[in-house]
Amino acid sequence: MKRHEGFVAIAKKGDVDLLFLGDSITDAWRGGAAKPTWEKHFAPLKAANFGIGGDRTEHVLWRISNGELEGIKPKLAVLMIGTNNTGSNSAEQIAEGIKAIVAKLGDSSPQTKVLLLGVFPRGPKAGTPVREKIATINKEIAKLDDGKRVKYLDIGSKFTKEEGALTKDIMPDFLHLSARGYEIWGEAIAPTVREMMGKRTSTIRIVAACGFARAGSSLSRKRQSRALTPPDTSPTSSHPPSRPTPDPRAPSWSRPQCGAVSR
Repeated sequence: MKRHEGFVAIAKKGDVDLLFLGDSITDAWRGGAAKPTWEKHFAPLKAANFGIGGDRTEHVLWRISNGELEGIKPKLAVLMIGTNNTGSNSAEQIAEGIKAIVAKLGDSSPQTKVLLLGVFPRGPKAGTPVREKIATINKEIAKLDDGKRVKYLDIGSKFTKEEGALTKDIMPDFLHLSARGYEIWGEAIAPTVREMMGKRTSTIRIVAACGFARAGSSLSRKRQSRALTPPDTSPTSSHPPSRPTPDPRAPSWSRPQCGAVSR
């Protein structure tokens, strides 16, 4: 209950754009093993972690119905829940619980998009009853992807080896993630998270390939002209001859760009 009350207090302060909801696997993002990946990918996006160890679908539904969304309107909620239900509930019941959470998020904060993750694989080998149950759950909740507010993403195969096997370097107890496991998780969803939050990829213009480097507006017209000398187009030249020579008199936005690298 104290964890819930703490999350309610965080929500009342506001300023949360990215919300993670889940059980101990989500909760452990705040731990030492996962923290570097969290700080790299999610902390800069005003993220809050509302994961609690041992939680089942009904616990998350109760929490977001009792204060954890009051005061915040996240741009995106990342939800991964259900593994703790697999021992006592059917796949259909678990899927219904997840559907109820997604519906409650929509009712409480219609502008909040949901990145719904498939339940992660557990147990060392594929083909077991629990793996089959998880596959059924994921097949059902994948239908919640509406192409607008809710996006379903199954990254389970990124944790497994050949034939669906899990290894202890990724999941030491075949359930919870190692530092490397959190790196895989972070790298797998970060691009989608940024896209769903409306974060544009920055672009760096590379102009050195044209035979010059843009030095800024402080350069004089004369110095720019010297910098824009056409490249050598002799057979021994390492510069491609087909690129146009920029006109230094043209405004910067109309000059041809030699290439772009996104980051």
